[in-house]
Amino acid sequence: MRQHLRDRVSRAGCALHEANPALIHYLMIGMTSMLSSLEDEILQTANVATDDPAVIDADLGMIDTLVFRPARPLGSPVGRQAEPNDPSW
Repeated sequence: MRQHLRDRVSRAGCALHEANPALIHYLMIGMTSMLSSLEDEILQTANVATDDPAVIDADLGMIDTLVFRPARPLGSPVGRQAEPNDPSW
C-alpha cells in the first residue's frame, strides 16, 4: 500500500512527493476513514448522510484534488483558477 501511494504521488507530481511514505499512508487512512468515524457528528452538525453515494463520491473527489493534484509552482497566486490541462496545477 505504501509503495502504491508513493508511486501515485510521484506520478501526480504533487507536493507530497518528498514526504515520508509512512506519514502519507496514515494521512490517507485518516482522510478516507473520516466519513465513517465521524458519521454521527457530520449528520448532527451538517445534516449530511455520510452513506449517501453522492457524498462518498464528493469526499473521494476532494481527497483526489487535495492530495494528488500537481503542486502549484512557487509564487503562483493562491486564488488562481485552474485551467483545463494546465500542467502547473
